[in-house]
Formats: sequence, structure tokens, C-alpha cells
Amino acid sequence: MRPSAIYYHSYDEIDPGVYQRVVAAIEQHKVLELTYKPTNVKRSLSQHTFEPYRIIFWNGHYYLVGRSRTFSHKPGGGLMHLRLDRIREAKVAVAWREGQKVPDTLTFPEPDFDPQAYVERSFGTFGGDGEPEEVVLHFPAHNAKAAAEVQRHPSRELLPQDDGSLIYKLTVPVTEELVWWAASWKGLRVLAPDHLREKVRRHCLELAYLNQ
Repeated sequence: MRPSAIYYHSYDEIDPGVYQRVVAAIEQHKVLELTYKPTNVKRSLSQHTFEPYRIIFWNGHYYLVGRSRTFSHKPGGGLMHLRLDRIREAKVAVAWREGQKVPDTLTFPEPDFDPQAYVERSFGTFGGDGEPEEVVLHFPAHNAKAAAEVQRHPSRELLPQDDGSLIYKLTVPVTEELVWWAASWKGLRVLAPDHLREKVRRHCLELAYLNQ
């Protein structure tokens, strides 16, 4: 057989059984009980009663997007994404009804969930601080062309300057990934918002301290 011209690869090691049960739950509108290992290795496993909406391939990883009933009291009402390879167990949730244990197939509160709109509400896959806001970045002339080629979000607006530099605008929540991305560009200045500028400054100071 002739090899494909495109080679696709991900380092995620997803449990095949977990994957099959998650896909079946999405297709059959089943609620799941999940055991999850958060990214922070200091935290223990967490439990979620979860309404699965979609699996999304996002920035090199697979994520299960849906609503955690366990965390419905938090901002966003429990809507979140969990990395699929960090799900340790997945089983159909059950509810007590007339003394019997039966599958929980309650109708989800968001049957018209739009995965594209969900992705566009963030810069990267980390949770943000509040609602989307205007982010204004200044790239020096030597990085302006490379920055203009980077389409990280559909809200991007490019404003070339007379000196060859570039004003790069986005409307996104301030996320950890945005801080890291901004700090990775030599000569970049954060013009707004102030709290993003402070986060980038602290990030760079920490790196400088650890590498002195």
C-alpha cells in the first residue's frame, strides 16, 4: 500500500476503553462518571459527573468538552474541557429511580453546543481570567513579518506601523498560554491590558531568576 502523503501524530496515550465509552456516551446522550488526573501533579485524582458534548483536537491534544455537574457551582456553570489522556476511568452514571439503579440519560442543558464558538472564547486550552477582553501587543520590526503570519485566533487584527513594527490586537481571555506565547517573542511589548503586562513581566523575571 502506498504511504499517505500526510503523517499525523500525537503523543497522547489514551486508554482505548475510555475512548470507546466516551464516544458512546456522546452519541447516546449518556452522563458519565469520570476519574481525572489534573495537570497539576500535586493534586490527587478528581471525580466528575460529566455531560459529554464533543471530543476536540486542540493544540496537539484531544479534549473532552462538556459540563461537569460536580463543578456547576463554579464560574461558567461547570462547562470545561478535560484532556482525554488524563481520564483514568469513565463509566455511565446511574441514578436512583423507584428503588432501582438505571442509566442517567437526562437531557443536556446545551443540546446545541457549538464547539467552534467554545474554542474561540479562549487563547489556547488553558482557562482564562474572566471574559474576553482586548489584548494589544507591539512587535518590533524584526519580528513583525513573522508575527503577522501567526493566526492564533479569529479576532486577530493587524495594524502595521510606519517604522516597520506591528500592533497585534486580539479579543480573548487572559490565559496562561497567552502569557507564555507573549513572553516567547523577543522585543514584544504588552500595551494592554495592564494585568497581562504584569503577568508577562513576572513570568520573565521568574525565568531569569531560575536561569541566572
